[in-house]
Amino acid sequence: AHDKSNSKSTKYDPHIWLDFDNARIMVDHIAQAFILKDPKNRSYYQANAETYKRRLADLDKKYRTELSRCPSRTILHAGHWAFAYLAQRYRLEYVSAYNVSADSEPSPSQIMSLIERIRSQRLSYIFYEEMASPRLAQTLAAETGAKLLKLQNGHDIGKEEIQSGVSFLTMMENNLNRLKQGMQCR
Repeated sequence: AHDKSNSKSTKYDPHIWLDFDNARIMVDHIAQAFILKDPKNRSYYQANAETYKRRLADLDKKYRTELSRCPSRTILHAGHWAFAYLAQRYRLEYVSAYNVSADSEPSPSQIMSLIERIRSQRLSYIFYEEMASPRLAQTLAAETGAKLLKLQNGHDIGKEEIQSGVSFLTMMENNLNRLKQGMQCR
């Protein structure tokens, strides 16, 4: 199992937008690209970018406040390396079952190590991703009695979800609620 805490690198995690400071930088770059193509509507793009960045800042503050009330500081993720930026940002311990690549399976000893950690830390929940098979998460849950909670990595939105109003911000709100539940926040 890969165990990365706040002080360790996120260099293998491509999900940079899960650190909302990075997401704000991305919003600026997107706005600048629109302005280059459509300079007449510069003020419109800038205003939308500023509004979105304020919403990201508000969400960041909410994450900081609400996750500070959690007796557990561990995200045990039965998936590939996807939430290191989020964990680093909020000073959480991140444990991922898979190597960097979702194509490689954890070894039996890695699975046993995860089971031991779940038991020793009395973790009530195991997190899994929306686009990955929850098979390992289900196995860990069956062995430990832990329950499953889904986290979203912020880039897997289908047409139907978009039409129903799902956005990056709503996915991150859902993640916060699930993290609070999984880490038993007060």
